Amino acid sequence: MSTRQGAIVVGVDNSPDSRRALGWAAAMAVGLGRPLHLLHAMESGFTGLPPATPDEYREMRRRAAQLLGGACARVDPSVLAVSSEVVDQAPARALARASRDAVMIVLGAQGHCAVSGWLLG
Repeated sequence: MSTRQGAIVVGVDNSPDSRRALGWAAAMAVGLGRPLHLLHAMESGFTGLPPATPDEYREMRRRAAQLLGGACARVDPSVLAVSSEVVDQAPARALARASRDAVMIVLGAQGHCAVSGWLLG
């Protein structure tokens, strides 16, 4: 994993909550003078379910790279150092590994029920 030491890491999955998290993380990175690292974790058939053929895997990687390219384009590189990566891991594991070198992990709230969303913000 190539998380920069002291970076703010944001999980990116193209959900509305993920896009809001990216904006918040970028603002925090600028305010704190930290680099921003965008992370997209995907479980292909080679690390989890559902199984994927080699062609499906290449397509998944292409789409993930396209997703991160779009996310990076939303950040002004003249103001903020930005890096990104796609990893073949479960999101929780990938974020836990990235947190070893990060100063902060930022996530959207996708998947929470209304009560959890209200409690967690």
